[in-house]
Amino acid sequence: MVVPMALFVLIADPGPMEELGWRGFALPLLQQRFSALGASVILGTIWGLWHLPAFFISAAPQSSFAFPVFLLGSIAYSIIMTALYNATGGSIPLAFLFHWQINNAFGLSTIPEGFLISNLLFAAVAVIFIIAFGSRNLGRTKFTEPLPLTTGEN
Repeated sequence: MVVPMALFVLIADPGPMEELGWRGFALPLLQQRFSALGASVILGTIWGLWHLPAFFISAAPQSSFAFPVFLLGSIAYSIIMTALYNATGGSIPLAFLFHWQINNAFGLSTIPEGFLISNLLFAAVAVIFIIAFGSRNLGRTKFTEPLPLTTGEN
C-alpha cells in the first residue's frame, strides 16, 4: 500500500524530485568550494530564483505569495537541508522527504499569512542550526561527494 501511495504523491507533486539535482549534485560541489552556510545560501538563492516564473502564472500556488518571503524561505530551507544532508552522509531520500513536507508545511502555505508564518519559522530554525552546528560544516563534517553520473562499470 505504501508504494502505490508514494507513486501517486510523486505524480501529484513531482517537486521533491528536484533534490536529485539540488542536493545530489549541486550542494556537494558547492561545499567543495564554500562553507556549508555559503553553499546553502548560494543554492537557496538559485532554488528560489528557479521558482520565480511560477509567481507570474495565475494558476500556480506561488502567484498569491510575496516572492521575497519565498526567497527567504528557500534560503532557510536550504540551510536546514544542508545540515540534514551533511548529518546523514548525503541522504537524498531525507532531502526528498523534507522538500515534500515543506511544499505544504503544516497546511499553512495555503493562505498568504500562513505562508509568511511558516517561512519565518523555518528561518528561525535555520538560524538555530547555524548557531548550534556552525557555519563551516553545519554539522560534524561536510559531505562533498555528488551522486555518480553513471551507475554501471566503464
